[in-house]
Amino acid sequence: MKDQQYAIRAQIEKEARSAIIQHAFLRWENAALLAMAMLLTVFYPHPFAIWPLWGWGAVAVIGIIAIVVSSLTDQEDTANVVNMLFQERFNPGQIKDRTLRDKVDQALSYHQRINRILSRQRKGMLRDRLQQTVAGVDDWIAHIFTLALRVQTYRRDDIIRKDRHRVPEEIHDLQSRLALETNQSVAIEIRKTLQSLQEQWQTLERLDDLMERADLQLEHSLAALGTVYSQMLLIGNRQVESSRAEQIGREIEGEVKALQDIGDTIQQMYAHRPA
Repeated sequence: MKDQQYAIRAQIEKEARSAIIQHAFLRWENAALLAMAMLLTVFYPHPFAIWPLWGWGAVAVIGIIAIVVSSLTDQEDTANVVNMLFQERFNPGQIKDRTLRDKVDQALSYHQRINRILSRQRKGMLRDRLQQTVAGVDDWIAHIFTLALRVQTYRRDDIIRKDRHRVPEEIHDLQSRLALETNQSVAIEIRKTLQSLQEQWQTLERLDDLMERADLQLEHSLAALGTVYSQMLLIGNRQVESSRAEQIGREIEGEVKALQDIGDTIQQMYAHRPA
């Protein structure tokens, strides 16, 4: 579990570093400095007698270097880039169901706030502990997003919607036919068909129950994520013992495991449901 969590975080942070470096060089301030240097070189090339022709260019380069270094060391900017990458990877726009999309939006909002708490912490033991504690939050968000997509797929499945009406009607019709059927061979075939339909109906009922559990798990997981955010605020303000971070880490792992288990169960059941 932990290895998977850290793998996701490492991948996001790698993408974030690349994005931050790119952003650092492509900031509008850098473009403005270059443009200003070019204009000054053309229209005001020698502000002083000993000012070299390349002087304004050198000033622009120094300014760009300062901006790049500032961007690469700005923890707040790093948190913003990480949040941007999460918004792109777990884009709520992919979820058309409004209630599910709202839940993913809320989860991403908590994720953003938790990362901001981390970015504002000064370097030291507490910050290192908090980083280790919330390593699983990335995985948590990923599972919320995946589970929301699976519930949406189920809700928008026209075949399942039709089967809920078709299967009970066919079972009722076959039971009525079986009660009146006098031909033994036909009765045997009716029983076989009836058994298949009853098994399909049982699978549909289990799938309905599972999806209801999944929706409730999303609600529970959001509430737990909100609790973790509140506790992170307290830890960040040193209003509770920092050792509380370890317990929060265990709670995060438990939530991730619950989401992963129900998501895997849905995938298996949905993939193997009777056609």
